[in-house]
Amino acid sequence: MELRLEVIPNNLGQVVLHGYFKENSDLKNELKFEMESDQSFLSSSLKDLSKFVKHYGDSKGIKI
Repeated sequence: MELRLEVIPNNLGQVVLHGYFKENSDLKNELKFEMESDQSFLSSSLKDLSKFVKHYGDSKGIKI
């Protein structure tokens, strides 16, 4: 499993999160994403991303 995350801040207190998630390195499918946030919401943005990975993060798909 591979999760890459790049956080790019600007001088106005905002951040842009760029990244991708890939479960199996042998396959070509990957999820690319971008999230814009205020620095004060960075923690909650990362928690939301963690929930997403827990829900979709294996080769079996959605966990019910």
